[in-house]
Amino acid sequence: MILPVIVNDGQSPPRADALTTRLAALSELVIQLPSGGGAGMVAGFKAFLGEFACRVGPFDVLAGDRDANTDAVVAWLDSGARRVIVALDVSDPGAVQGLADWSTQLPASRHRLVASFRARDLRMDAGGGGLGEALRTVMDGLRPVVSCVQVDFEGAYAAAPQVLKELGGVRGKEGAPGYMEVVFTRSPAPAPATTTTTDDDKNNSSGNTGWSPEGIGKLHHEYGVDVQCPATLSLEGEGGGGGGGGEGAGAGAGAGVDAVSAFLTCLRTDRPDGLMTTVVCDTMGIALGLVYSNSTSIRASIESGRGVYWSRSRGGLWRKGDTSGAWQELRGITVDCDSDAIKFTVWQHGSPPAFCHFNRRNCWEEERGLGHLERMLVKRKAQELAEAETKQHVAEEAADVTYFMMVRCAAAGVSWEDVEKELDKRSLKLKRRPGNAKAERIAEGDKILGAGRKTQVASLV
Repeated sequence: MILPVIVNDGQSPPRADALTTRLAALSELVIQLPSGGGAGMVAGFKAFLGEFACRVGPFDVLAGDRDANTDAVVAWLDSGARRVIVALDVSDPGAVQGLADWSTQLPASRHRLVASFRARDLRMDAGGGGLGEALRTVMDGLRPVVSCVQVDFEGAYAAAPQVLKELGGVRGKEGAPGYMEVVFTRSPAPAPATTTTTDDDKNNSSGNTGWSPEGIGKLHHEYGVDVQCPATLSLEGEGGGGGGGGEGAGAGAGAGVDAVSAFLTCLRTDRPDGLMTTVVCDTMGIALGLVYSNSTSIRASIESGRGVYWSRSRGGLWRKGDTSGAWQELRGITVDCDSDAIKFTVWQHGSPPAFCHFNRRNCWEEERGLGHLERMLVKRKAQELAEAETKQHVAEEAADVTYFMMVRCAAAGVSWEDVEKELDKRSLKLKRRPGNAKAERIAEGDKILGAGRKTQVASLV
């Protein structure tokens, strides 16, 4: 898959515009910071990181003040970054162990760190054991520390076939605890020291990454490798109805890979009509219906930011809601583990917000559960507030508390998606409050449950 890069100056967050939203629907974004940049500007990125899934970096955590480097990484992770990219010079024999030692300062760090190193820093000489032994040493050393490695091929891409050949035996079994995700990047080659500049030198140092959608698809299908690179995207109504023109993210318009084409090359189907089974879910993961997609409908959906599918009966695009008014705001498109089935995550609009042609929210059964209760309360405008008057059974009491909570949420215009975002944000934090925080809440709990429960209340807050 493609990981779109957004080059940033580290001083202000990228724009949360239509382009960014469309790219984020396909994948995590990569906020590429300048060398040493971004450490003091984390606060300004919190809203952006809360809205979009992002990787941030690179950070050279082993250089300079390591305590300050740790504080910077923790600040970004606590602000909502899904992962941080740490640069590693694997030609230094002590670098891998140094990263392992540094990472002990980060609780549960493995799944949050991406180690980035240059392919040319791997020992290629036979006397040093060759590429295979060098790569195995690096991967084995990093396995307890990170869950993803990023290999940078500067300029030409000559070492890639060798690296791919060796990766199969050293990255682990897919799905196993020690399995390593792999990402390829291609940064510009260093400027040549000579005064004579060849055409190849110009191409390799001009920011031309050399990636193609077909190459990204091949890496995904044959090797399970993702590609991080600048991306472009056409938006509906621009440059001829979304078919031409477009905008760019990262190195600028026209300098990156078409994100939709790269995404499409990573899909597969064995159907002769080219259609792919597509499950449509709301933002809480509740399935609304089963439809079909193809390359045309997926591109139309991403470019418009709406739920657009392929109608088998009409033999053409089905823009959900054009007739009924119950349209869908696209939040994300993901593929299953075999890349042959798709999940659309949408926000369903309309009065009522129905997906099914029976005017129901989903195609299988009447709604129930928390999502149904939320929408019922919103519809009623939270006109009723209830209070418990007698002691109930545990299950009844839990149901009452949930009901009261949702009444309050509906009255304040807070959706379950807002609550889930807050929970997700907290789950990404590395620092926790001490167990004795919020003394006033403990005291209030004592009043309710009785003095005999003080110790238990304190341990739960």
